[in-house]
Amino acid sequence: MLRYLAYGSRSYGARPVFPTVRERWELEGALSGRIAPVIPGGAHLAPRERRLWLLPPHHGHGWTGDDGEATVAVLSPLKVPLAVERAAVRAACQGRLLHWDMSKDDAAWLAREIEALIPRYAHPDAVDLLRQERLVLAVCIRALDAQPPGLVEAPDDDPQRQIDAAMTWFAHHLGEGVGALEMAEALHISPAHLRRLFHRVLGASPRVVFNRFRLQHADQMLISSSLPLDGIAAACGFSSASTFCRAYQRSRGRSPGQTRSISPRFDHSPAAR
Repeated sequence: MLRYLAYGSRSYGARPVFPTVRERWELEGALSGRIAPVIPGGAHLAPRERRLWLLPPHHGHGWTGDDGEATVAVLSPLKVPLAVERAAVRAACQGRLLHWDMSKDDAAWLAREIEALIPRYAHPDAVDLLRQERLVLAVCIRALDAQPPGLVEAPDDDPQRQIDAAMTWFAHHLGEGVGALEMAEALHISPAHLRRLFHRVLGASPRVVFNRFRLQHADQMLISSSLPLDGIAAACGFSSASTFCRAYQRSRGRSPGQTRSISPRFDHSPAAR
């Protein structure tokens, strides 16, 4: 079932959308024209045509674009297949966003499918709900088919399952300042084996991945809460606000306060959507 469905012209270049934390999945892309998500504190993403981003719940982002209008498709499903959830986690651990680069035929197909659903979107019957579900599944299948090797199914599934379990455990204990030693103990493996798993599956050490995860979580909190910096530092597992600020400055090239100051520059009124 879709909680939101839209298709039409947007002028994100002239009226960017303020970064906010979305409660549900957002699948959005430009079928013509060029748009890109805005991630506070993250890398600048160039606007792209026919790229659909699959952004998970509780992800803070806004939207920008080139000058002129873009034809934008937006789907916000209640849920997506587990394979998409896992692919999004793996992409995030690599510092990327899950996305699908559509062909012209893909974009035309998606436009037709959405246009067929919109007239009955406000008052769907049981069959309409099935059609919505079918569209979400079809988009997810096409998106997963387009992913690079290893993102959807690792060459060896057992290491990937261990990494997935490790990052889930880490997310649940984020505010406790845990590291590789505590994680290895929780997973009943040696720290050396844990390091090998991270390098094999994610191409980086546990310390690098943990720091990336903490800072991504901090990005979300900076734009979605009014917590002071010491509260954010504690929630993200940093030993102090000063340690957090130094790590954030090194990674993002600006202070946490500067990330918060970005917010007023984006239009987050309903008309922008």
